[in-house]
Amino acid sequence: MNTFCHMGLSREYVIFLLVSIACSITLFVSPLLGLYLTILYFLFVKVDSVILRLPGEIFAIICMSVIAASIQVGYGHGDDYYNVYIPVYESIGKGGSIFSFFSGGVEFGLPLFFYIINKFFPDANYIQLSGIITFIYSFIFILWVERFFLKNIEDKYKGIALAALLLFFNYLILVHLMRQSLASLFVLFSIGYFQEHKNRKGIIFFIIACVCHLSSAIIIPLFIVFLSSRKYLKVAFVSFIVFSVISFKFLIGFIVAHNIFGVATYKMAVYENDVIETTAGAGFVLHFIVLFVLSRFIRDNSTESYKSLIFYSCPAYLALTLIPFASDRLFMPITGFMLGGLFFICFKRYVTIFRLLLLAYCILRFVRLGPYANNIYGLWFNYPWLGSFFI
Repeated sequence: MNTFCHMGLSREYVIFLLVSIACSITLFVSPLLGLYLTILYFLFVKVDSVILRLPGEIFAIICMSVIAASIQVGYGHGDDYYNVYIPVYESIGKGGSIFSFFSGGVEFGLPLFFYIINKFFPDANYIQLSGIITFIYSFIFILWVERFFLKNIEDKYKGIALAALLLFFNYLILVHLMRQSLASLFVLFSIGYFQEHKNRKGIIFFIIACVCHLSSAIIIPLFIVFLSSRKYLKVAFVSFIVFSVISFKFLIGFIVAHNIFGVATYKMAVYENDVIETTAGAGFVLHFIVLFVLSRFIRDNSTESYKSLIFYSCPAYLALTLIPFASDRLFMPITGFMLGGLFFICFKRYVTIFRLLLLAYCILRFVRLGPYANNIYGLWFNYPWLGSFFI
C-alpha cells in the first residue's frame, strides 16, 4: 500500500482499484459468490467514504441482476412478470398508450418506465429485461441508502450497515411485484425528504409514487406518522388498522359495492377473498417480532424515529396478515428494502455479535440459494449458478 502512496495514489483510490479488479475476477466464477463476497467485504472492511463503497455497491447490484435474471420466466399462473408485465411491455413497444393499463390510466408510472427502457434496449429478451429492471431498481435503492440512510450513520459503522441492507434486500421479487416495488422506491425518497422538511421534493416523490401504485397514498402518511413523535396519532393509526382488520369483510364489501374509490376500487375486491396469503407467505412475521423485541433495547436518541417505526409497525403488520396481501403490500418499504437497516439499528450497541450473526446468515443464504437451491424461486433455470458463463 505504501508503494502506491509513493506513486501519488491515495489509499481510497488503491482500494477502489483492488476491489474493482477482485469483483471482475469473481464474476468469472459465480454471481452468487460475487454477491456474498462483496457483502463480506462491507462487513469486515472499513468503508467510510463513498469511493470505497461505490465499486462494491455497483458490483453487488450487477450480481443481483444476473441472479434475478436466472429465474424461470412463465412458470405458471402466479408469474406476474410473464402474465402481466411482459404483455404491457410488448404493447408499449408496439406503440400502445402508457395510459391504457393500470387503474384506468392513473397508474402510468410503470408503463412510462417501460417506454423509456424500450427506447434504450429495444431488442432485450425476457431474461435480459428482468436483469435490466432489477439493476435499475437496485441502483435506485442504493441511491436512497447513500442519500438518506447512511448519512446519519457514523463512518465506522457504515460498512456493517450497508452489509445488512444488502443481505436483507429482497431483490428476487422486484420484477414479480414490479409496480409496487417501483412505487416503494419513490415512497422511500418521499419519506426521506419529508423527514428533512423538504416538503416540495417530498410532494414530488409522493406524486411519482402514487402514479406507480395508488397504495402509496396510504403508505407514505402511515410511515410519516410512525416515524414521528406524535404518540396519539401513532396509537390512533394502529387502532384504526386493528379495527379495520376486524371488520374488513364488511368494510371492503361496502367499498366495492359503492365504488367509493373509483378506478382504485377494483384493488379492494381482491381482499374479499377468504384465503390468507401475502407476497411472502407472511414470511416476515418472525422478522417483525424480533425487531419489536430488540427495539426495546435501543438507547440511541439519533435513531429514535426508526425505533418508533419498528415499535408501531409490528402490531400493525401482524394484524394485517389476516387480510390477503395487505401486510406485505403496506409494509413493502420495510420487507423489501429497509429490513437490514432496521436490524442494524437494533444491534448497533452489539456490533461484534451482529457481525457474527450476519456472517452466519450470509453463509446460510449462499448455501440455500446456490448448492442447495432446490429450485427455490425457480432460480438457475436459465443458466447455472457456478461457471464461466457470466463473462
